[in-house]
Amino acid sequence: MLNPFNILILIIALCPIGLNAKDKLTNSYPIVVVEVKDGDTLKVMVHQWLDTWLTTSVRVYGIDTPEKH
Repeated sequence: MLNPFNILILIIALCPIGLNAKDKLTNSYPIVVVEVKDGDTLKVMVHQWLDTWLTTSVRVYGIDTPEKH
């Protein structure tokens, strides 16, 4: 039976390492920025398939700005 520490090590070992700027994204989708919520959060529309668009919020990793009131 796996304990929580062993599960964490297994997850870390199996997760892909982050992409560098020079790496090509294989599954990228066109987006349209709908709204800037604050300095690190955007509301975007993602084109998924033919006439299918998904609207979602995206938070920029590694940037922490004050919330907009």
